[in-house]
Amino acid sequence: MSRLERGESPPKPRDVHDLARFYGLDDRQIQFLEELLAQTNNNQWYDQFADVTPDYLKRLIQLEGQADKITVFENQVIPGLLQIRDYAEALVRQVMRHASDDEVAGVVRLREARRRHVVDSSRIRFIVFLDETVLDRRRGSDEVMQAQLKYLLQVAETGRVHVRLIEKDSVSPPFPITHLTFPDGQHSELAYIEQVRSAVYVTRKRALDEYRKLVDDLHEVALGKEPSVKKLNEAIERYCGH
Repeated sequence: MSRLERGESPPKPRDVHDLARFYGLDDRQIQFLEELLAQTNNNQWYDQFADVTPDYLKRLIQLEGQADKITVFENQVIPGLLQIRDYAEALVRQVMRHASDDEVAGVVRLREARRRHVVDSSRIRFIVFLDETVLDRRRGSDEVMQAQLKYLLQVAETGRVHVRLIEKDSVSPPFPITHLTFPDGQHSELAYIEQVRSAVYVTRKRALDEYRKLVDDLHEVALGKEPSVKKLNEAIERYCGH
């Protein structure tokens, strides 16, 4: 037990099952533990991207796999978890102007892997609030924007991802917010605020309450599914007409 608590050795399946029985976990909780165990024993899939992953982002990537609900607000770009390859590459080249082709390719592969682990997971509820002006912020060619917006429509129709647009005249935060909740208690949550070359992980109750309020307010001002889908289709048509 002491070795496990100090992180000196990874938990074995038998250890996890013994502890689960000891603490009287139900079937749903045991299933969640088994999913975490599988991730832990998989040598952390994101380790292969260590050379292109900033230290401040590594914790978020790890936490994404443990969350049961992720809410993201973006006002500049399509969220990284929903970026297709060509959109991600165009965006990375705009931001990392002096990066080599290998570095750009590494960042793009990381985003694709994150998308597979979060968006394709049936366990994680993913809610995306997107400022409608993002639809007009060109990243790459018209064809890239068409493909990216069509992908948003596709994932929205699966029911795994809830995409809601915020009209430009609505009141919304002036910065992106990622809010995560976890299945082991009402206080198990955090907010992630990314800056230019760093990030803030908000866990203190007073500050967390403020960010949660911002997210709750987005639910109030966001368009419903049908109006959001309509605006996405209109944006796709605009890029088709260019």
